[in-house]
Amino acid sequence: MITRKAALTFSLNSLTVLALSAFLFGSQQPAKAGICDWLGICGSEESGSETQSPGPSRSAPASSTTLKLCNKTSSTIYSAYAHWAGNEGWKSQGWYTIQGNGCANLSLGSYSGDVYIYATAANGTYSGRDANFCIQRGSAFTIPSSDRSSCNGSGQTRVGMSRFRLNRGVANTYNFNP
Repeated sequence: MITRKAALTFSLNSLTVLALSAFLFGSQQPAKAGICDWLGICGSEESGSETQSPGPSRSAPASSTTLKLCNKTSSTIYSAYAHWAGNEGWKSQGWYTIQGNGCANLSLGSYSGDVYIYATAANGTYSGRDANFCIQRGSAFTIPSSDRSSCNGSGQTRVGMSRFRLNRGVANTYNFNP
């Protein structure tokens, strides 16, 4: 059972909002909140298929790095990933629910470099052989130093994950294919 999940938000950066505001309203520009309310876009929930659980923040500046996890199957999948977290070593986090043919956008701040990705579904798993990390089955988790952990916690197990390189400041899309 997945215990934590929240709808992702769509956030416009300040320059985009100001430019859009100038185009729509000329010299009588409403405040950023006003145009967001009028357009119904800033900070609103995306419909249906995108969800986010524990981990990175829900909104981010325009120069932030995004990990976009896309489910190209018709089944719901539950994804986890590991990333380098400085003093905490390789930290694994999950679960991110991704509906069939949907995506989840994870904001990773200014992070660049490798992440490792894993997912499970009713019809199988999406694992890899690039590195092994601890995950926790059945509930949301954050495990610091998960590459070195003994995975002794309740429900914890070691799984293989696939390496994926992220570029700073852009959306980086990883597809779970059938």
